[in-house]
Amino acid sequence: MRAMPAKGPRLVAIALAVGCALASAPARAQDYFAGAGEPISFEVDRPRSRSDKILIASLFGGSVLFAGVGLLFHLDSRDKSDAVSTSAGKHTGKVYTVDLDDARRGALRSRNVTIASYAVSGGFLVGTFIAYLITDPGRERITVGEEPARLSVQPTAGGALVGTWWRF
Repeated sequence: MRAMPAKGPRLVAIALAVGCALASAPARAQDYFAGAGEPISFEVDRPRSRSDKILIASLFGGSVLFAGVGLLFHLDSRDKSDAVSTSAGKHTGKVYTVDLDDARRGALRSRNVTIASYAVSGGFLVGTFIAYLITDPGRERITVGEEPARLSVQPTAGGALVGTWWRF
């Protein structure tokens, strides 16, 4: 018959390890949960007011509108300039015919409106950026846990409801 190894020393070692762990567990748990009651604080962005949002959206919308008008006249000026360039190769002895001169003047007029529209659009875009920076409401610090939590007990039919609330 085979001899069984002695289990006594192993059991003693395991019992000793478990006993030491259990003896020090309350102290570690108390250290761990001691920090749970400290207030927690963090920073959040304050929301912009409705009028500030409307101002920024309006300025940006004006910028997009004038950029679109500028693009429309830019394409018109390009088409008219191309028409003048292709017609200028036909030599009639005159510098410009009446139709060609009207197309040239239309191209110059569209070019000027394009430049003005792009300038106004850029101004609105700069205004949008400045309004965005000026109307920045900043950040605020929120602290949770400064005041003690209040316990609420509400009796109900057949029992009670227990809860707590806090404010931040």
